[in-house]
Amino acid sequence: CDRRQRQMCIRDRYIALAILLIFNSSCEKYDEVKVPESYQKVLVLQSSGELPLTLYRTGEDSKYPMCIMKVGSGDGLAAKFQLEVDQEWLEQYNADNYKQLVMLPSEYYSFDAQNWEIAGNEKYKIIDLVLKTVQIEALMKEHPDTEYALSIQLKSDDATISKTNNYVILKPSIVIPTVSFEQTGYNKNIITPNDALDFLIEIPIKLPLVNMWTFDCTVEVDETLLAEYNIAHNTSYKLLPSSSYELDKTCHFIPGTDYANIKLLINRTKLPNFGDYVLPLYVANCSQSGFNIAENAVHLAGISYWLPQIALSLDMLSANATKPTDGKGLAGLFDGIGAGKHYHTDRKIKDPIGHYIDIHMNSPVSKIMFDYFTRFENGNAAPLEIVLYTKADADAEWVKLATVNQGLPTGGNQEYQSAMFTAEQPFSYFRFCVTKSKAYADPVGVNSNFVIGELSLFGL
Repeated sequence: CDRRQRQMCIRDRYIALAILLIFNSSCEKYDEVKVPESYQKVLVLQSSGELPLTLYRTGEDSKYPMCIMKVGSGDGLAAKFQLEVDQEWLEQYNADNYKQLVMLPSEYYSFDAQNWEIAGNEKYKIIDLVLKTVQIEALMKEHPDTEYALSIQLKSDDATISKTNNYVILKPSIVIPTVSFEQTGYNKNIITPNDALDFLIEIPIKLPLVNMWTFDCTVEVDETLLAEYNIAHNTSYKLLPSSSYELDKTCHFIPGTDYANIKLLINRTKLPNFGDYVLPLYVANCSQSGFNIAENAVHLAGISYWLPQIALSLDMLSANATKPTDGKGLAGLFDGIGAGKHYHTDRKIKDPIGHYIDIHMNSPVSKIMFDYFTRFENGNAAPLEIVLYTKADADAEWVKLATVNQGLPTGGNQEYQSAMFTAEQPFSYFRFCVTKSKAYADPVGVNSNFVIGELSLFGL
């Protein structure tokens, strides 16, 4: 091509880059993009191409904001434009893309004007396309096999229009708004004796759209939800005693917010014992007409009343059978969850009492709980029996505290949380001794090596 054509090619590359930058931004985050002098005013649809359009059925019309952006070297220049619904364009698009989209009839949408102008001191203009959601839903139900669309082109007589971002084909779908908890299922909250007497938990209920209404949602307690969860997940969580909490069952939505909080106030001094409790909640009512309650709108508020956690460090740990070539050694007990992040003992090392980890705590405790994960990749060498020992100081004899051999997990990356154990005398040394595991041995499972990760201790 000649010199003039080459210059035009270079200019086209600049404007293509400018449009690409705009397409990946938003109207509110608009930054000036330099383009060649010959492009004084360039108009671009910020969102273009074939786009899905979710319309929430609220009983009111929906608005789709269309952002038209102005770039170019002509600072201070106004630009006039039109948005035209184009049947011929849609037909050509169908032919080019082997589609069968049908134009949405004109009585189902409207613009607030026919012609617009971006003033010289403006960088963009937002135009609201109003869609009649209720009527569109009825139309789609009447013609369920028809795929409706709205083809809109950006046009102007006094500005350059982007060759790529100059049209949009909106494909509407109707969704009934549903309210639900932001987090469904079981959600753990840990409380320790170091926390305040009254412990506030806020449980958000959310909408999937920007809220324009004032309304309430109400929750209720259903004990059967906890029973079903315990059976399905092989857990034994206890129901949170009614005397230990105050529940504000109603939350209030206001325009402009898409969530509201249910407030649960726990008085830890009224919990009968340390352990894991649950308050099973479900969304029982929504006062906003036209809104549905999600089928899974269940929140199991887990209250784990635990002893304070004891921070572990390498200088507190020792063991009798560490295998340094598999896992991370003793550091694998608290280096995070993941492949290869575990503590592994060596099955070639024999000890009559089993393989163990000793922890020397900085301060004595008389109550203790522990938590660990099985190997991340699989359940190989998961403990099947754990014997716990304590002693007051380095010179004292070990005293057996408890044997744990029920409910221990044997799959990969599974967590175990122990009950609380109380010793007759305070102790500073704690031994975690595995006497049986899911590993190679003769006889199978006895005096075997073991693998765990993320060991945590809690004591008081």
